[in-house]
Amino acid sequence: FFSEACLWNGPRISLISQRMKLAFHIALLAIFLIGACMFAANVDQSTLRPFLPNNKSWESRSPGHTTATSAPINVSSIGSKAPASSVSPVRVAPAKPPLNCSVSRFKIQDGSWVPWQTVWTTLRNTGHKTRPLKITIDSIRCKSRGCCVVDVWARPRTSDRIVMQQLFVDDEYLPIFAPALPAYRFILDAGANVGYASVLYAHFAPDARIVSIEPHPDNFKMLQRNVQALPNVRPVHAALWRRPANVSVVSGNRRSQQEWQFRVEEPSSPAPGSPSPQPLPASGRGRKDMAPEGQLALNIPAFTVDQLMLEHSLPHLDLAKIDVEGAELEVFNGNTVQRWLRNSTLLVLELHDDMKPGCTAAVEKAMETSGHKPYPVENREYRLWMMPQEPRD
Repeated sequence: FFSEACLWNGPRISLISQRMKLAFHIALLAIFLIGACMFAANVDQSTLRPFLPNNKSWESRSPGHTTATSAPINVSSIGSKAPASSVSPVRVAPAKPPLNCSVSRFKIQDGSWVPWQTVWTTLRNTGHKTRPLKITIDSIRCKSRGCCVVDVWARPRTSDRIVMQQLFVDDEYLPIFAPALPAYRFILDAGANVGYASVLYAHFAPDARIVSIEPHPDNFKMLQRNVQALPNVRPVHAALWRRPANVSVVSGNRRSQQEWQFRVEEPSSPAPGSPSPQPLPASGRGRKDMAPEGQLALNIPAFTVDQLMLEHSLPHLDLAKIDVEGAELEVFNGNTVQRWLRNSTLLVLELHDDMKPGCTAAVEKAMETSGHKPYPVENREYRLWMMPQEPRD
C-alpha cells in the first residue's frame, strides 16, 4: 500500500520540490540585489532605509555631496595620564550613536522650503556680499530637543556657502567628536570664521562655555550675527599668537583668496620664511565670488591661549578647535604653550604648511612634549591629538 501511495503522489511531491527550489533561488537573488545596491557608490541611502537594520549611524545626505567620515572618539581608551587642572575635565565614553538629524531642506529669507542646491546657486550668483541672507536649516542635532531648526546668516558671493556645506550639509566636523561633545563644558573655537562651527557646538553642547575668536573684521561681524542668540557663545575679536601683541590681518598666499584664508602677522617682525604680507584688495580680482573686500586691518589684538583661558574663566579646554591659517607656527612656539596644553583634552587642528612652512613640525614637537597622542581619523583637513587619561566611572 505504501509503495502504491508513493507512486500515486510522486508527481505532486516532485512539483512541491521544484517550487521550493524556485523560491529559494528567488530569495538568494533578492538578497544579492539588496547587497549590491547598498554598496553601490552612487546610491542614495534614503531609498534603502526600509531594508537597512536599525542603525542610527546611517545618515541621509543630499544627492551629489560627499563627506569625510571617521570613527567616533572613545575617550576612555587612550592611555592613563590625566592633565593637571583645578577643575576636573569631563571624561565620557560615547555610548549610543548621536541622533540622526537629516539636513534636507532650507529656507532663504523666510521663503518656502528648498533643497541645498537652490541655496548654493542663490549664494553664488545673486545678491551682494555686504547684504547677508538669512538661511533656515532643517535640521541639526540638539542635545535637549533631539533635532532642531536653526537660522544662520551667509554673505552672497563669498566662501560662506562652502563652509556652510562642509558643516551643515556634509557634516565634516561634528562626527569627529560628536559622541563626547554634549558632556564638554569648555570649548575654544579659534579661527571661528563666521561662526558656523560655534553654532553647532552651542546646540549640541548647550551647557558648554564656548569662546569663539576671529581676527578678520568682516568675518567677526558675521560671527557676532550668527551667535547673538546663543548665550553660551562669547565672540572675541582677536587673534591667537605666541605672545600678547597687535597684529595685522593680511591676505594669504593661496590664489583663491577666500574669506577663510586670511592670516595675521606682526608688522614689525614677520616669521622667518613666511611670505611678505600683502594688503587686502579693495575690490575683487580674478574669481569675483572669492575676492575679499576691505582694506588692510591693523592693530588687531592678539593673545596666547592661556591668556584667553584666564580672561574667560576657562579652567581647562575639553575641546580646542584651532584653524588659524598658519598662525599655529606662532601659537605652538610660544613660551606658555605647555601651560595650556597640559590643561587641554582634545585638540582638532588644521595645519597650513603651504601658508607658513614649519607649522606641522612645531605642532608635533609641542604635542610630543605635552604628552598628547595623535588620534587617527579619516578626515582630509583636520588632525586630532588627545591627552591620555583614565576613564571616569
